[in-house]
Amino acid sequence: MDGMEVLNGASVRPLEDVTRRLDDPTALHAAIERDGYLFVRGLVPADCVTRLRQLILEHAQSVSWLDPIAPIEQAHVRCGLRIGDYQAPDWMALQARMQTSAELWDVGDAPAVHRVLTTTFGRPSFLFLGMNTCRVVSPHPELAARPHQDAHYVRTLGDFVTVWVPLGDCPASLGPLAVWPGSHRRGLQPHHGVGIVDGGVDLDDNAEWHSADFAIGDALVLTRHVIHCSLPNSSEHTLRLSVDLRYGFTTADAD
Repeated sequence: MDGMEVLNGASVRPLEDVTRRLDDPTALHAAIERDGYLFVRGLVPADCVTRLRQLILEHAQSVSWLDPIAPIEQAHVRCGLRIGDYQAPDWMALQARMQTSAELWDVGDAPAVHRVLTTTFGRPSFLFLGMNTCRVVSPHPELAARPHQDAHYVRTLGDFVTVWVPLGDCPASLGPLAVWPGSHRRGLQPHHGVGIVDGGVDLDDNAEWHSADFAIGDALVLTRHVIHCSLPNSSEHTLRLSVDLRYGFTTADAD
């Protein structure tokens, strides 16, 4: 984590890795009650992540987001292009295409993801249809997501969690998510502005940020009230690709 981007005047600390405790319901439940998140290494099969990444890159190529000279797998943005406007027609078209794609559902419905959620919360989980978001962010610091709570923007799902999955290796320089541990215990906070780029919550001096250099297959489980943001994409020309997956729970007890 040396050289991790400084956020709001404080160095970003490492996320707590719970990968070795995935078979311990008590430990997982205690961790998410305390911190509001779980960070799991290698949770999603890499081949599923790669297929979804490729589908998004094919869309990016078709709408001329990519540098035509660089190989598509490098995800190099076309010179001068600013991507991250969540109202842009090309971005909206990407969301429509991805919602029912087999590639997205292979990632979202990965058995290991459901197993972690069921073990942690004690109820079987399910992936919401039409509520999942693919993110494509160019290297413009002003496009980083500001500190916010998902519950403010997603108000129709009731009790839900978000699982954030980077679509490929995502070191600090590409702008992964950062989390304020324990902030979920404050409940829903007032938000200002519009959207996660131009709006968010006001912070106090107690804010403490944790993040990591993510590898392909890693995942971050977020409760709906935990405050989080993204670090800026400080790469020279690489798009950050990721997906926000929304899960609910049935009323039946887990086996």
